[in-house]
Order: sequence, then structure tokens, then C-alpha cells
Amino acid sequence: MRKPLFASLAVGLVLAVTLGQSGCGTSTGNPVVTIDMDSYSSRNFWLEQLIPSAYAAVSQVKLCFKRVRFKPLGKPTNEDVTSDEDNQDFNVGEKTLSVNGSNLGSVTVAAGTYRRIEFDFDDHCGFGASVYLINSSGGPYLTNDTISMKFEETFTITEDSTVALNPQLIIGELDGVTSGSEIKSKMLAKSGTIRKK
Repeated sequence: MRKPLFASLAVGLVLAVTLGQSGCGTSTGNPVVTIDMDSYSSRNFWLEQLIPSAYAAVSQVKLCFKRVRFKPLGKPTNEDVTSDEDNQDFNVGEKTLSVNGSNLGSVTVAAGTYRRIEFDFDDHCGFGASVYLINSSGGPYLTNDTISMKFEETFTITEDSTVALNPQLIIGELDGVTSGSEIKSKMLAKSGTIRKK
């Protein structure tokens, strides 16, 4: 009697492993989403048109990634972002944004329709800040605040996908930073946009 039970368990285990590896995403069937940051202009376009020699330029933005949230359509973000049920650790650590675009990494999410992607930054990366910024007003400007950055657009994930985030409006706000204490409010003042590749 033990042989049939053991054989059934062994066959079940082999099937589970085989089926789990044959599809996209994880063994639970959730899609893998690759997150890219689009290219952006480091210059404030409108200020450059008005006073060409006096435009602000963001020459470096370094971020310490902590969490990511894919917010489903119709679902609000918890006021305490540290306890939001959509949080996922996003262990990419320190990333310096490039005007040419950057790959941020990948996450697994449930298939569905989403309205926003949010990131949280904190100072665990080792460069002494959650956000490090240099622009033509001076710098470096740093903050240790836990800060969120948001990208908004309705999109649907049904299979492994890539989303591109456009930070141009946020970069435009960071052009105006003149002290580290302004970084959080400037990053929260605007949202970026999302497009599926």
C-alpha cells in the first residue's frame, strides 16, 4: 500500500514542478513586470526659452529604492504607506537616474488593471540619503526623509510585460530645489506618467 501512495505523491510533485515552470511569471501564474525609467530632459524647457543662460538643469538624481506599489483601479493608497497591503519590497537599492533612461528591475504582480505605480525611498542604501540631487542651483541636496514618487496612467497587465515611467514632470519640480528640506514636497507635487511597451 505504501508504494501506490508514494508513487502518487512523486507524480504529483513532478507535475507541480513541471507546470509551475512552463508558464510566464511565477509558479502561481502572476506576470513579471519589468520597470524602465524613460529618458527625460534635465533642463527646464520653458525657463530655457525665456532666459537661455539662466535655466535650471538637474545633473544628478540618486534614489534609494525601498518599496513599490502597483495600485489597482479604484483602490486608494493607505495613508501610512509602510502598511499598505499592495507594498512589495523592491530591493534594487541605489539607482542613479539617467537622462537616457534606466532599467529599474522587475516585480511580480497579479494580473489586472492598475491606475498608478508608486515607489518609496529611504536612506538604507549607504550613500547617506533617500534622495541625492544636484542641479544648477547648487547641491548636492540630500534628504533622509522617506519619500514616495508616483506615476499615473490606467494600464492592464495580463502577461509578462514592460512598463516605461516618464519622470519629466517630477524632474521639472526638482529643477527648483534649493535645499534638501524641499525635496520631499517637490517630489510629491507632481506625478509622472506610465506607458506599456
